Amino acid sequence: MKIYLVFLLLFVLITDNEALGRTKNRVPPGPIPAHPSDGVPVTPPSAIFLSTEAPSKVKTFPWTMKKEPSIRVKAGRRIHKLPLESYVTGVIGNEMGKNWPREALKAQSVAARSYALARMMKAGRRARYDVVASQADQVFRARDVKNEYLAGIVAETRGEILWADGAVVEAYYSSTCGGKTRSAQNAGLDPDSPLTCSITDASCKISPFRSWAFRLSLAAIENKMNKAGLGVVGLRKISAQKKDASGYVISVYYQDSSGGYTITGAGLRNILGSMTLKSLRFRILQQKDGMVLFSGNGFGHGVGLCQYGAKSMALKKGAYQSILKKYYRNTQMVKAYE
Repeated sequence: MKIYLVFLLLFVLITDNEALGRTKNRVPPGPIPAHPSDGVPVTPPSAIFLSTEAPSKVKTFPWTMKKEPSIRVKAGRRIHKLPLESYVTGVIGNEMGKNWPREALKAQSVAARSYALARMMKAGRRARYDVVASQADQVFRARDVKNEYLAGIVAETRGEILWADGAVVEAYYSSTCGGKTRSAQNAGLDPDSPLTCSITDASCKISPFRSWAFRLSLAAIENKMNKAGLGVVGLRKISAQKKDASGYVISVYYQDSSGGYTITGAGLRNILGSMTLKSLRFRILQQKDGMVLFSGNGFGHGVGLCQYGAKSMALKKGAYQSILKKYYRNTQMVKAYE
């Protein structure tokens, strides 16, 4: 019994430190990945290969879904079961503006449908639900299912999803990439995702989140850190320590009266709030008056579709196929069902 308790204690200590990614026992937990996925392989459906030219003809593969599937959506305590196309209708006007250009909303439809189908396949039949109706998956409002305008846009892409490496693509997207997208691997979303590319993108200059800045005092930052359980005493210094190839902050160094410590960039975003520190494409400038200037670009994780970039392309008469081609490299657009 004593040996069992010793092993149990060691297991708890090891898993706790791994979960927190501790460095000198000061690193707070990073965010739970918004869209984790294993990408369940299935036989390829009919494929429409993405092209920068006009949409190509459908190339027939031996398998397609017999009919449109239904999805289970958890909204509070209620679980809605509805056709996938209806679900997509209830998503696109909440993930983008309802009055955004038609081609941008069509691109969003394909991404939202692909993401949803990937999550459905991962959840399996025994699960109580496939997705939740919030930003943890995709924002869904049941009242928008009856919106005829949005339903018409969704109908124009009926059954179309993204496909790569023998699996439905969990098609991540964010509001504003801020000039540079990054891979799903660097964002910590999915090590097996086919979304491995980073692209330079000038399209999202129209976004109100393209550039932003705010100031906080060292005392205010210390207070927020301590609310997260870091036990900081007398914060003296904070700086971005390491960035990935796309310019997103991986780690942040800070110093207090007891020494220097490292915290993940994602951990700092959790502490300050994702609506405040909008993206990990940020810089830190410590000023002489005890204030710290945070300036950055973008809003969200920066993987896959940049929604404001899609809007900009659509305003310039870009087709939804071209939008998807730009942001989802190494994928095919396929028709899963009629």
